[in-house]
Amino acid sequence: MRIELSIPIRTERFLGRLGVPISEKDPETIFAVCTDSRRIMPGDLYIPLRGENDDGHRYLADARSAGASLLLSEQEFNGALRVKSTREALHTLAAVSLDEYRPLIVGITGSAGKTTAKEYISAVLATRYQVHRTAENENNEIGLPKTILSRPADCEVLVTEFGTNHPGEIAAHTALCRPDIAVITLIGRAHLGAFGSREAIFTEKSAILAGSPPPRALLNADDDLLAAISLPGAVGVALNTPADLTAENIRVSGDCVRFRAYGKEFCEEITLRGSGKERIYAALFAIGAGQMLGVSSADTVRTLGEVPPPKNRQQIITSGSYTLINDAYNASPEAMRAALELLSSLAGKRRRVAVLGDMLELGDGSEALHEEAGRTAATCADRLFAFGKMAHAYAAGAILAGMRKEAIAVFEGAGSCLEAVRDSLIPQDVILVKSSHAAGGWRIAEELAAFLSERDGPQRSDRQDRISR
Repeated sequence: MRIELSIPIRTERFLGRLGVPISEKDPETIFAVCTDSRRIMPGDLYIPLRGENDDGHRYLADARSAGASLLLSEQEFNGALRVKSTREALHTLAAVSLDEYRPLIVGITGSAGKTTAKEYISAVLATRYQVHRTAENENNEIGLPKTILSRPADCEVLVTEFGTNHPGEIAAHTALCRPDIAVITLIGRAHLGAFGSREAIFTEKSAILAGSPPPRALLNADDDLLAAISLPGAVGVALNTPADLTAENIRVSGDCVRFRAYGKEFCEEITLRGSGKERIYAALFAIGAGQMLGVSSADTVRTLGEVPPPKNRQQIITSGSYTLINDAYNASPEAMRAALELLSSLAGKRRRVAVLGDMLELGDGSEALHEEAGRTAATCADRLFAFGKMAHAYAAGAILAGMRKEAIAVFEGAGSCLEAVRDSLIPQDVILVKSSHAAGGWRIAEELAAFLSERDGPQRSDRQDRISR
């Protein structure tokens, strides 16, 4: 990572926040920060980070040779400034940057739906403001400072994702960003292994609401834990219960979702590109954020209809008579159920093929949760291809729910599963690919898309939006 700062930072302010004295040798101003020694330019600040597979401290000499004018280190190194934690130093740099110029900040967290909500909210707000948003999945303790530091100088609204996989991470994100508007999409069972219960996940996610005064909040009122929050000015969105913003007359087809959105001073027919009822929540969050910040109803309706579905998230690819649902970016029990229900609703009378990989980080209850997903698959799919360490649990659940053993195939790896799926396909099939990202389902989805394209030719076009990343 190398970022040229659109808002340069005085070295004295940065080092003062770190409690590190400045010397005559240090540059007066930081114009760029880099965490990759291979991308260092003369005059850069180099912050070495420790990762699972490598340690940036190994390359301090390389960074110095490449011309870095300021080096930080957690260990003794000639010419480097010693700090307790280089990750904390990166956070501090982002915090000082926000002190220099702070745009309005929207923070989004939740067990599922964060990225879709981010895309819709960013698009709606961009009709009135200069918007910068979290790129891809840069929502962790490194990605969030990167998002802040990479914002352009004219940024008026910063839309950020807050991810977490251990207790305290959302509180740290919140302390750094101090969001003006906070969105919580859902309290599900993602990362259950790290937290132990939905209640603990709720405690973690709701830390985004901390602050004095608290941020304006947009909450999923269909979620039992979020519905219990009492916060002045909070806006609830729902599909199944009364709320401040609701959706009625929902119609889902292969290429779009239509519904009528109701709220205070808002009653409009909405059409969303892509399929899947779950994206309606994201649209309602965007409507709410737009109302909070003065976006017109007409601009909101028009813009929501233009946003393309995020890649690998309920992405519908039609190739000849085949339909592929690529939902392999990530997986939780709630997202798995939603994906299987989408498969069933889109297929109609066509054959439904579910290709499912492991849902990761679910802890001691992982096997039971995979069996639960297998039971759902039995009612939503005609064929089940399961791969990974939990493939047997998917199969066991499906058999218990009445799926024939002959309709189920189990594989250790994604490669052998892909081969079997390709060999089994027949015209008119509707295929869902769903797994956690690290389980490799996205590779199956990409290979299947290429295979079907060669066989029948694609009937899909992707459009790019104009919001800065």
